[in-house]
Amino acid sequence: MKRIDEMTTPPEPSRFYRVPTVQMPMFGFLDIWPVIGPWHEDREMFGFEPYHVHLDVRFLTKAQQCFIERWITHVERDWVAEAQAMPLHWPQVSTDDGLVSFEEPPEIVYRRKKCQASGYAYRHRGKSAIVRLTESMQGARLGPKQICPHRDLPLGSIAHDSDGVITCPGHGLRWCAESGRLLGQRQTPDSSEAETRI
Repeated sequence: MKRIDEMTTPPEPSRFYRVPTVQMPMFGFLDIWPVIGPWHEDREMFGFEPYHVHLDVRFLTKAQQCFIERWITHVERDWVAEAQAMPLHWPQVSTDDGLVSFEEPPEIVYRRKKCQASGYAYRHRGKSAIVRLTESMQGARLGPKQICPHRDLPLGSIAHDSDGVITCPGHGLRWCAESGRLLGQRQTPDSSEAETRI
């Protein structure tokens, strides 16, 4: 079975892959969540200090999708946009009983997961924090293994759009699929609340 973070093509819906996962609660819902990339923090550009990992939206189960839909607080968002801005964070995660602290981040474990979609368009392009991040990394390029140099998220299995652009699902950096060159961002109106969660 193929490991998703070693692939160089997008996954196929309804097929199974070995996917990085973390077992931990999200808003009281303890489950095994598909994730992408290593544990990291985003204090500098996003003001988000907790160590966290990002959800791999392509592998969320239908039950997980429905759970996220119930927690949407921004009426203009769909569940995909919410999931893209909803990292699993450590050391404190909320549960029905309050806050649970982990002495170290939960282990990332590869598990067999079913692909629900080969990819989703990134919903948070142009937010000011992403524009600042892009500007700070001018001149950066993707290497042959297609690892995003910002937080080491593997991009080999991320589908590029019709313009040949790969967008990092973690922080929205845009890369030319052919040359590996970092592309610019056009700022769009956003709210500071939404920004800090990406």
